[in-house]
Amino acid sequence: MEVLCKFFSKEKYLNEFRQGKIYLKSLEWYRNSEAKDGQKDVFEGSEYAASGKNVEIYIDGMLIEQVVNARAERNGYSKDTKASCFFLAKETKKNTFQFNPAMKSFGKHIVMVTDNAKFERMLYEYSLKHPELQMICGRCKYVPEDELHGKYGPFTKRDSYKEQNEWRICVTKHTDADFTYIDIGDISDITIILDAEKLFGA
Repeated sequence: MEVLCKFFSKEKYLNEFRQGKIYLKSLEWYRNSEAKDGQKDVFEGSEYAASGKNVEIYIDGMLIEQVVNARAERNGYSKDTKASCFFLAKETKKNTFQFNPAMKSFGKHIVMVTDNAKFERMLYEYSLKHPELQMICGRCKYVPEDELHGKYGPFTKRDSYKEQNEWRICVTKHTDADFTYIDIGDISDITIILDAEKLFGA
């Protein structure tokens, strides 16, 4: 079994989340801000991707260029697609969950969702009331870099990030700001607060 966990930099954001207010930030924001934390993913927010392993450009039979780590971004795609990211913690034995130590840098405040099914049902009910958001939820797929060909999208990541074991909520909404939010109603009954210091050490 796996459970959803959300990391926060401030306790205020944790409390807002438990009230049901979920902030979603643009893929462009994630790509730029994560660079500061050493988590930069240059493919974040790309609609299409191609690996240089099999992409070569020839003119009149002569190799002109080998494309390395190519990505294509539709105009506005990475700004209009907003995401909220979660970590899937694996249950190793009853009520014992495994956390990757590398996740420590994602925030010192952690909330665990104790009822994934109810949480996802609340998201689904919200999406029915707001079809214009085109909400999609699900886990990320991790792909070897030399197999990155074709559609990429917000649920595909390179396998060098697989330890993040990520699950996302994505919506499509054009805003001048880099974020938006949804309010699905109080979820304090299906969430608990975890002690980050006990999980990862001080």
